[in-house]
Amino acid sequence: MDAILAYDDQGNPVEPEWPEADMIVGNPPFLGIRKMREELEEAYVENLRMLYQDRLPPVDLVCYFFEKSRSLIESGRSDRAGLLATNMIRGGKNRSVLSRIKESGNIFFAESDRAWILDGASVRVSMVGFDPTGLRPFAMPGPMRQGFLSYIRL
Repeated sequence: MDAILAYDDQGNPVEPEWPEADMIVGNPPFLGIRKMREELEEAYVENLRMLYQDRLPPVDLVCYFFEKSRSLIESGRSDRAGLLATNMIRGGKNRSVLSRIKESGNIFFAESDRAWILDGASVRVSMVGFDPTGLRPFAMPGPMRQGFLSYIRL
């Protein structure tokens, strides 16, 4: 079992249970949609997509963690989430998970394009904080907030 895909006793894919938490904070693994089949088993990718198909189109791996966090918040089992992703979360099919977050709650913090340098690797990341009802005002500078929200058009 992992955080976004588990199997029942008959070997059928099921969504794993996450414990209740005040806040979910994380840096979920990133694998682009094209790399998923190369890096993960084909059956895993197919089962993951089938399990979430009523909520997400085929998307990058990190989006499934955003959706799982969103669903916990929507169900009242968590109050907030703060997750890191590459800036690819802002575009294409990946953006659908941000739209789902806005449909069921609020993005209270976002940085759309921040340099992330670790052990010599340099990437651009997005940081997203979300909750069910907008319990807090946006906690980012105006120009940054405007740029992020206008880009994702939510």
